[in-house]
Amino acid sequence: MLINELDEFNEVIFFQQGIVDIGFEVNRVKTWVLRQRNRCIIGDYGLTYNKRSLFLFRTTSACFGYSVRRTNWKNLIANHPEISELMKEQIKKDYDILIERVLEEKESMIRKWNKRSDYNGILSVISNDFNSLNARKSSVGKPLAELKEEEEHESEEELDI
Repeated sequence: MLINELDEFNEVIFFQQGIVDIGFEVNRVKTWVLRQRNRCIIGDYGLTYNKRSLFLFRTTSACFGYSVRRTNWKNLIANHPEISELMKEQIKKDYDILIERVLEEKESMIRKWNKRSDYNGILSVISNDFNSLNARKSSVGKPLAELKEEEEHESEEELDI
């Protein structure tokens, strides 16, 4: 296991060769969703935006590449603002694509667990960051933005009475 859910990133890893699987864990069952071959970057979003890992990362073959430690990465971002903004944009775009695909599968898995009559609760890591999950749908099938608007609308109606 390379990185577990909720682990802090201490370095950005640039794999030039090798296979990396990305997945999640629900009720202590690990599910692997994506497989990246060669030229994979791990930890760039976590270090850039000070976030912990929401996913599991494992290598399934011998991997070769480079890494940049946290302090060097932070210095690179701080000392080169002209390229750091472009890097941050691209890192965010790449992460949004990754998070969307993995979270769709995770939500599907959680819905399956919810349908089971022999389970009362689900053990899973989810993000409280509304912006990163804005495109993600809730477990009842509505986007989180719609749910938030409905809650605001209901509270406004209560005030009008």
